[in-house]
Amino acid sequence: MDKIEGFDRSADGEEEDNVLDFTAQPENPRGNIRLKEGFEVQDILQHKGIMLEPEEFDDNALLEENSKIYFSRNDQDLEEMMKHHGLDSDEDAQIGLAKKVIDLTGDGGVKKRLIAAGLEADGHVPEKGSVTIHYSLTIEGQDEPFDSTYLRGKCERHRLDDNRLIPGLSIAVRSMKNHEKSEFIIGPEYAFGAMGCPPRVPASSMILARIELLNFAEEGEAEAMLSMPSDERNKTYKFEDVLKVVQKEHRTGNSYFGKDEYKSAAKCYERACKLLDELELANDEEEQKQTHLLLKFYNNRGLCYTRINWPKKACLVLQDALKIDETNAKANYRLGVAKRMLCHYDAARKYLMKALQVKPGNAEIGAELSAVDLLIKKERDDQKMMCARMFNNKSQSNNEKLPSSNGSKLEDEDYAEIVEQLEEFQMDKKQKELVLPSGFDPSIIRMIEDIASRKDLSVVPGKFADQYKVVKKS
Repeated sequence: MDKIEGFDRSADGEEEDNVLDFTAQPENPRGNIRLKEGFEVQDILQHKGIMLEPEEFDDNALLEENSKIYFSRNDQDLEEMMKHHGLDSDEDAQIGLAKKVIDLTGDGGVKKRLIAAGLEADGHVPEKGSVTIHYSLTIEGQDEPFDSTYLRGKCERHRLDDNRLIPGLSIAVRSMKNHEKSEFIIGPEYAFGAMGCPPRVPASSMILARIELLNFAEEGEAEAMLSMPSDERNKTYKFEDVLKVVQKEHRTGNSYFGKDEYKSAAKCYERACKLLDELELANDEEEQKQTHLLLKFYNNRGLCYTRINWPKKACLVLQDALKIDETNAKANYRLGVAKRMLCHYDAARKYLMKALQVKPGNAEIGAELSAVDLLIKKERDDQKMMCARMFNNKSQSNNEKLPSSNGSKLEDEDYAEIVEQLEEFQMDKKQKELVLPSGFDPSIIRMIEDIASRKDLSVVPGKFADQYKVVKKS
């Protein structure tokens, strides 16, 4: 995209957060651990000590209580179970294959019934790839599923080779095609085993799974290349070979971005950048192609990072973009936005002015610049008021500090957590105010004020000194 207009709403192309993405999380071979008691995120943000105590179960008692195998694996039981859960609808009957039960494992451990056929042209799920799925998992005797992405309101993305899914679910998904809907009976040996998963899943439980495969993507070429030492990679692959993989990551990243899956998009652009960075270039033409693509990917990563509230990462990568082209309007604009998110208002104004010099009269740049100017004015007014209070009350002069324009020391994850908590408070109709912990640095309070003002919220003094609370404007 060469036009600047609308450049903060789309990624550069050649022309996920309604998705819970598990492909971005490191593998945890030891599984999940339940805690006896929860903890407050604010305790972590304020560096307070917390104690995490795992919950213990009497496995023998649970095994004895739940030792019943709920039903056998014949087709009649399968039909009855599906009818019990309302899965034998007239809509299903219109599809001829819906009545055909397929044994996927040969031992009856995973049985499948097709509900809605997928796209034949897309083929089956690749061996090495990621899938985006909706699913609902139920056991006999329960009217409600014990695990459902539908109830959580977010589909999930998984890699099929990282062992995060139970074996039966992985086998089930591998048998599906794009946009297919199917139901599966998964035996305990392919689910949670003889012990079950107390307290939600009894011992030796068979699982009814209803799965909708929303999308799949074949992945592995970029990862395979990056797993090799750079010297070996440059000997094995030509410039054109690497460029083809980079362009594929580019297209995949743009596709994720178009679906608002910014973390997944950023991962694609990151892999592409690493491949390009480590290329051995033979001539000026290859160098020109490399820098042209790197500029696009740096800009795209910066945009993705601001969308997921990681402004510090955005600043770092956009500064790399400006090393390639210091007059690039997109890089200057997006860096200005990231600096504003960090409350570095003077720096934000500097980069926005550079963007405006390249694209004079651009509405988006002008609007952002006006917003930053208002924040700078408010900051100066606050400083004047603070100085006035200091002179009027000398007893407080040694304790109060002027607000700093250096911004917050918060990490990106902390900033994103603040944004998320304010959004949850905004959506909660019952909650009238959100009291902030005492002792926040003035720069952090100013940052919270900036975020709150963009969400129709206000930060006002609390009941006690050095305490603030967030309230709704309407």
